[in-house]
Amino acid sequence: MQSIPDFTPYQAKIIRHFFDNPLRSSKTWSYPKAAGFLFAVACEPEMIRPEEWIELILGGDGERPLSDDETESIIEALLSLFNWAQAGIGEGKAALPPGCSIHADAMANFDPASDLSQWSQGFMWGNDWAGSEEWVGLAPESMDNEIGALLMTLSFFSSRKIAEAFHAETSKQAGAPSFDEMAGVMSTLVPGAVEDYGLFAFAVRRAVEEAKADGEPEANEPPVSRNAPCPCGSGKKYKACCGKS
Repeated sequence: MQSIPDFTPYQAKIIRHFFDNPLRSSKTWSYPKAAGFLFAVACEPEMIRPEEWIELILGGDGERPLSDDETESIIEALLSLFNWAQAGIGEGKAALPPGCSIHADAMANFDPASDLSQWSQGFMWGNDWAGSEEWVGLAPESMDNEIGALLMTLSFFSSRKIAEAFHAETSKQAGAPSFDEMAGVMSTLVPGAVEDYGLFAFAVRRAVEEAKADGEPEANEPPVSRNAPCPCGSGKKYKACCGKS
């Protein structure tokens, strides 16, 4: 494969067309969902090998490319999208990707097929798959509320059930906004929350890099897949066991 091109609306069109192709029976992924997933993965302080998430996204029987040319095209487009997310995080300009829109009617963003709902679902999947709760836990306790608010904003439109549970929990006081009012506010907060979450992720990444630089050099051993069984024999995934360190 040649060098990965910059991410443009053309790559976005390739990804959207790939997942929307009626010849695919599986509708597990979409362009916005893949973008949300890759944003969460890109926020990890340590790089996850691309072949891991490529296999996850394209590994399903209904998602596999239909030809060699399509394989190269979709992998290149996904890598381009991931690099774009990484660059935005590093520059403090993380954002929703081109073509991923937010409905002016906030309630329409709860439609499971809407771009924002799909992106939020992908973001939650990515956080769960990458074990993001582990690096989020590296932040000072004083930031817990701020981080919690960012996570709630970014996952709010993933499911109306989740959003209604959050509203019920936070609207017990007099004068609390209605659910529709809360949805309206949340829809306006999403772009800023994406940027702030990216800034937080980059700060944690720098802290992890500095901590490693101050420690002992690591042995040059073959990397272990984060989702493979841990070599220690615990029966857990590597990321949930020895991979935590």
